[in-house]
Amino acid sequence: MPENFYFSRNCVPGLTDDVVLAHPGKVRATAEGQIKTDKFDSEILAHLIRTDLIPQVYASSRDIRAIKRVLRQRIMFTALNVHMISAHGFLSGTRPTF
Repeated sequence: MPENFYFSRNCVPGLTDDVVLAHPGKVRATAEGQIKTDKFDSEILAHLIRTDLIPQVYASSRDIRAIKRVLRQRIMFTALNVHMISAHGFLSGTRPTF
């Protein structure tokens, strides 16, 4: 999920009721059209939103994103720790004991 979407969604809470991020691979109505103008594409997207036919992308909440960020950092630090232990054992010729 692009961070720009979360930034935009957090900046406009009072300006609009809901911000929709459409799945680009599943929105084919605009891609398959013969007329390629912004006005025509926006009309098609507005119609799809009104009729609840637009495939939306799941957008996690701010709390879930914070938890995922912490977990990604933990995984990265654990992988770095394992790499350093393996490199130390390889360079010294001994295996570390715990």
